[in-house]
Amino acid sequence: MNVKNCFVVLFLGIHILSFSQDKKRSKSAYPSKKMDEMSTTESAEYYFDEAQQQQKNTTEALKFIEKGLKIAIDNQDIRAESKAYFTLGNVFLYHAQFDLALENYLLAENKKYQNYFPQDEVLLLENTAVCYEKLLKCAEAYKTRKLIFDKIVSQKNSIQILYQSKKMAFNKWKCKNYKEAVLDYQNMFSSSLFTLTNDDKIEINNRIGDIYYEQNNVSLAKNYYNKALSLSQKDKKESLDYESTDKLSKIYKKERNYEEAIKLRSSAQNQGAAPSSSADMNQNQVKIAELYIQQNKAEEAIPILENAVVVSEKTGDKTSQKDALQNLADAYSKIQQHDKALKYYKKYTALHDSILRNEEQKLNDSIQAFKKLSGQNNQISIFKKDLEINLQTIAALQNQRNLDEANLKKQKILIYWVWRFCW
Repeated sequence: MNVKNCFVVLFLGIHILSFSQDKKRSKSAYPSKKMDEMSTTESAEYYFDEAQQQQKNTTEALKFIEKGLKIAIDNQDIRAESKAYFTLGNVFLYHAQFDLALENYLLAENKKYQNYFPQDEVLLLENTAVCYEKLLKCAEAYKTRKLIFDKIVSQKNSIQILYQSKKMAFNKWKCKNYKEAVLDYQNMFSSSLFTLTNDDKIEINNRIGDIYYEQNNVSLAKNYYNKALSLSQKDKKESLDYESTDKLSKIYKKERNYEEAIKLRSSAQNQGAAPSSSADMNQNQVKIAELYIQQNKAEEAIPILENAVVVSEKTGDKTSQKDALQNLADAYSKIQQHDKALKYYKKYTALHDSILRNEEQKLNDSIQAFKKLSGQNNQISIFKKDLEINLQTIAALQNQRNLDEANLKKQKILIYWVWRFCW
């Protein structure tokens, strides 16, 4: 074969290989996304740590997470991607956006965050359970709490075991599984997994009382509230338990046993109640006065209410101040001092309107914050989809590069054999 024929064979061979490769290329899809920003080698987890530090500033925190998530998806780093969702959940949880927090915690779990960061496994479950509870999803909350309990029970951390036991019983109660909830609370008194403090016993008795009260079993509710109250009186140095005092007083008021209700609230006022705040004690004063008014003893109620107004003004307790002013208007009206009744009623309505305006503003601010966070979360979701498309682009380009290299190798072999054959 002469040199001319050799070149013809060589040309035809290369042409056939090129045609075959072009045919393969025509079947591939090439997204038009640019890859300029996908080549960075910075650590994604650095950005997530920065986001955690900046969680008070939602905008800054989400910017850091977006940067880290970009790196994670670009490098197919599932570990870093799982941390992105966990950090997002923490930011939303900090701002009480529980539905958005839950969505991201579940994404983190799906990406096996707990496997990559085993030290955070219980924290991830705890935060998820908190979100379920805030969203009133008691069944899901119970299941999550049970998972935590099963993981920590072998560690013999009695404080955590008791905490999770209380939470599991609480979620059974909220799911209206009353019988089991009461049984779980009662079993805590004899459990060998932890030792109850006096405060724990008071709390558990109050919870059982709440469950029975919710079922309109007032007799059993009173029994357990009285147990809690007795426990708080066990040590004479201790103050009364405010929760059981307040709830028992409400029951006595409902039963029209005003004298017993006044006696109980006065004891709390004089002896002190715990845990309670100045606002609790202000409210307790107002409620004592209300009980006197119920008995047509307005003269006895008035000095108590006037003192409550002074104290609540000093402490900034607007709710107690409002209630005291309303009851003062009622008390003066009952003793026919209508000028004073009108004076206090005007003060009450002005304060009431002011509180409503503030609450409305807080609600609007909360709605705007939620919309902003939702929008930023959606932007990250869209961004994630864009990165996934870019990832597909990388895979397509890499595949094409492999095909081109294989074709070049075939062309070199063909040239070699044509050269050997012709020369």
